[in-house]
Amino acid sequence: MPIDFFVSCLQCPQLGTWTETSDPLEAELLIQRLGRENGLRIIEWNPADGLTPNDWQTNCRGRPEQLLEMLPSFVSQFCHTVLVLRHIHMYLDDTRIRAALRRAVEFGAAHRLTIVVLAPDPHVPDELRHAFNLVSHDLPKRNELLGLHGSMVGSIEREMVAHGLAGLTRSEARHALALTHSMTPVERIAGIWSYKAWHVEQNSLVRFVRQTVAIESLVGMSHLKHHALIGTQPGRSPARRGLLVLGPPGSGKRSFCQALGNTVGRPVVRIRWDGFLGLVAQDLEHELRKTLSVVEALSPVVLACDTGDRGLTEMGFWNAPLAARLWAVFLEWLQCSKPGVYVAATAENAGHVPKEFWQREFLDAAYFVDLPEASQREQVWQRGRMDFGLPEVLPRPTFQEWTASEIYHCCRTASQLGLTISESVNRITPYSELSREPLNRLRLAASGRALKADSGELYRACEPVIPRRWSDPSLN
Repeated sequence: MPIDFFVSCLQCPQLGTWTETSDPLEAELLIQRLGRENGLRIIEWNPADGLTPNDWQTNCRGRPEQLLEMLPSFVSQFCHTVLVLRHIHMYLDDTRIRAALRRAVEFGAAHRLTIVVLAPDPHVPDELRHAFNLVSHDLPKRNELLGLHGSMVGSIEREMVAHGLAGLTRSEARHALALTHSMTPVERIAGIWSYKAWHVEQNSLVRFVRQTVAIESLVGMSHLKHHALIGTQPGRSPARRGLLVLGPPGSGKRSFCQALGNTVGRPVVRIRWDGFLGLVAQDLEHELRKTLSVVEALSPVVLACDTGDRGLTEMGFWNAPLAARLWAVFLEWLQCSKPGVYVAATAENAGHVPKEFWQREFLDAAYFVDLPEASQREQVWQRGRMDFGLPEVLPRPTFQEWTASEIYHCCRTASQLGLTISESVNRITPYSELSREPLNRLRLAASGRALKADSGELYRACEPVIPRRWSDPSLN
């Protein structure tokens, strides 16, 4: 919300201002500061304390209908008046309160009185929809949170603590700092991140992904790693938006997203798409925009997006128009997203990839991670053998057309069950045998559109050989 627009709303009595905020106390402080700077008279009301300042005979504590009848006493001949109503949305189930609030806006239009409602959601009743401007009180920026902990930490940790507080309201940031005040600097930063992850996951559809691997530990994908590391460097112009990574299950797509955030020092988050399944159509777009605003407030961040997520596929199954609307909002945000959000989209089914993801105005590039080559399979085999303490065997298994996760799983199975490698290999059926047709479709979809993750060259898939059976027609 631009401050200039908010000031214009406060100075415009013809319409009320419905302010969506998750921190009403900070919203009130902002309105008070803007009132002092612009010569506005601010009057506040909430159900617990009544009117502030308490200059009237009746405090109207818990009685909004009596408050709305006192409007003539709030009018000043010398300055513009702003009446801030906090938590009045809890009383709007009563039709009399809604009618009185509508009359209050009409009265204010004639007497230089602006009605401001502070509410946690933007659901304005139908009777009041045309009487209010709808604005959003944004989360504080990262540089705005620097002043909250100036006396609590040294100058060296200030930037790290501010990064940990990004995405929280000012009240939540103060709570996190108070809880970690007696900790050491390292414990304080870890405690802030734990509080932040818990609070964000409880109040939004954003989920933090635990990072345990580094990008150097992944086998192959050398050009993809280089491209992603360059794209996540701060201060690059033009700003990078993200990548699309395609590949069969077990090729290391999700591990790459987590390792990227761990290497560049950014948190990795995912959107819980299944949380949108219980929402009605009118709330769907707002909830997604609210979730994306939380992701922007957490920047710099890596947003891992799986196009085959269960929530999206189920939504497309029972309501394809809603799923299309959801993607439209996400793509609109992606086209004008902030530089601090780097999107790492993954897909293992060509039918789940929106056609806009192939266009370069949404994502920077698309990469295809194919089944590992012989040298890469040997690296995975040696790593699995060393991790699980398996002996060297001759002849070595070739693992032809196996994914890296299947090779590693084969080593784990041999270690857990006390089997030889040959016995463990016979107990696993690779994806290339189980799902040959989906793998060929994915390769054909990436052919000519995606780059090779190893070399960066344009990927070209060979036409699959379809087995045919020839017979003698005279036998029919």
